[in-house]
Amino acid sequence: MTIETWLAFALASLIAVMIPGPVVVFILGRSLSGGWRAALPTVGGVALGDTVALLTSLAGLGALLAASAA
Repeated sequence: MTIETWLAFALASLIAVMIPGPVVVFILGRSLSGGWRAALPTVGGVALGDTVALLTSLAGLGALLAASAA
């Protein structure tokens, strides 16, 4: 990989990470409506869900589902 390709990838990744998605808006809404005590379980649930999705992807479930969707 050339340095130009790597820099373009790093810049695109940085921009993608900085854009707030629906989860960030949901957590922000929960914290504004109920305070940090209401938002804390939401953050934990989102982190748990992301962890499960990451682990199933690492286990190859995504590739299995993509292959079976023919």
